[in-house]
Amino acid sequence: MVVEAKIAAASSVRWIPANQSLKFTLSDLTLAQFPFQAMVCDAPITSLLCSEAILPPENEVLHPLAGCVIRNFPTSGRLKSIQFTGSWLRYVPVQYRRYLVERNCDLDKYVMKFSSKSRKNLRRSVTRFAAEAGDGYWREYRSHSEVIEFQVLAAEVSSKTYQAKLFGDQIQVDAAERERLEALADDDNFRGYVLFHQGTPAAFALCEGSGDALLYKQPGYAPEYKHLSPGTVLLWHILEVFFADDRFRFIDFGEGEGFYKEYFSNRTISCARVYFFRRTPILMSIVVAHYGWSFLTNVVKDRLLPGVNSRLRRLLRSRSANAVQDIQAV
Repeated sequence: MVVEAKIAAASSVRWIPANQSLKFTLSDLTLAQFPFQAMVCDAPITSLLCSEAILPPENEVLHPLAGCVIRNFPTSGRLKSIQFTGSWLRYVPVQYRRYLVERNCDLDKYVMKFSSKSRKNLRRSVTRFAAEAGDGYWREYRSHSEVIEFQVLAAEVSSKTYQAKLFGDQIQVDAAERERLEALADDDNFRGYVLFHQGTPAAFALCEGSGDALLYKQPGYAPEYKHLSPGTVLLWHILEVFFADDRFRFIDFGEGEGFYKEYFSNRTISCARVYFFRRTPILMSIVVAHYGWSFLTNVVKDRLLPGVNSRLRRLLRSRSANAVQDIQAV
């Protein structure tokens, strides 16, 4: 029997009201979106495993909330995209493999998962960067007092990335985000990492802990250092700290694509992003429209024009990188 939902009854699982959206996308482009407010399940995926299947807390979903969202919904089989479940319209637009690093051995045993050639290339990348970067070329930030410095340095790098140029997705330095990270730091759940090249920040990673998992939430690197593989170098040092410290059992690479996620992971979990919507005419119409758009774009990219999605993504990211270089030349 397929277990379609696994939501832990533990006290660590919280439902938090938050702004959400259904995005109508074409490759990396967002053409339109439907914003709404919902109760979001705030729990690491590792706490949702091996639990009883239950529905979201309907009595807590007050108007004008549209419903509930579980972004890391563990599954043991393929879920239907649209289905009525209890009093909800359940919508599953994304099903994917989620990649994690589990600390079930020491670092020396972990690296044996790589081929000898991969281990050699990884060591070469780290050694090369260290030789060019100078002393003290990376740093970990954990404490309340270190949050501001990390935000400033990470924001300097983040503003140069294609994620910032295409999606506006970059590190925030406002007071509200600072207070949020400081609260995480007070609970030993904040980890910030910065890689430096001759004293200039070249890459960063914002990680947030929850339970026994450390979410690798927001990484990025300055495009001018791409030839030095700064993201890989910084992730390697993060892994060194992770295996040397017993604070977390997992590094969770989160939702989304990325060759490095599969490459570095030693555990995968089948997941889905699941929305539980109220059965209102407007919400049901939006879900059907979103499903139809996703189905159409998938047919085009997978059957009619195979490869067009990856070509368009490369074109958009290339233009973003060129725009960054133009800005730096001014």
